Amino acid sequence: RYQTVLSAPASLRQRIEAVLSRNQLDPAPMMRMKPWMLANVLALFEAAQAGYVPGLSVEAYLLRVAKTDSKPILEFEGIEQQFELFEKAPWATQIAFLEEALKAVESRGARRELNRIVQAWEAADRGSLERLLAEMRAQSSVGSRFTVDTILLGRHPQMVRKIETMMASGKTYVFAVGALHLVGPQGLVELLRARGFTVTER
Repeated sequence: RYQTVLSAPASLRQRIEAVLSRNQLDPAPMMRMKPWMLANVLALFEAAQAGYVPGLSVEAYLLRVAKTDSKPILEFEGIEQQFELFEKAPWATQIAFLEEALKAVESRGARRELNRIVQAWEAADRGSLERLLAEMRAQSSVGSRFTVDTILLGRHPQMVRKIETMMASGKTYVFAVGALHLVGPQGLVELLRARGFTVTER
């Protein structure tokens, strides 16, 4: 059965409506979304409010470079695969994920966390990224555990298999992933090293 935010607890709906109204967003279409989808919309909105423009992202830059040089662009991980992770989540987990996103908007925590990631990435500060990931892993709420265990770390085994398959061709590839996918004992760097790859950091 297709369930939307309208099926969420009344107290949560009231908080959502308050945040949307405060930011001059029409609650009507938002409340018809699935909880996980609204959570992601809130995260994207916070990023935009903090000044991060999708058109100026690293991904957008790499796409422009590839197209300019007539390089093929391959799908490392499709959006359908990512959506499927959310779709398979139980209703209670989706609600918990939405609550985490909402709390981050209410407290401005989402902006602070995003700024920390960007600043660490700009400075190539692996230690800061590892500390941030460790803080995320230390959180015990259902929403936080879903974010870390499923949305972040849970995707790594399939990513590694895809990298292995592509590298077996002997060709050279550029793989673009988010900074938090690279660090930690379950990050892509360590997983690839465990599979016999030589990974150097510059």
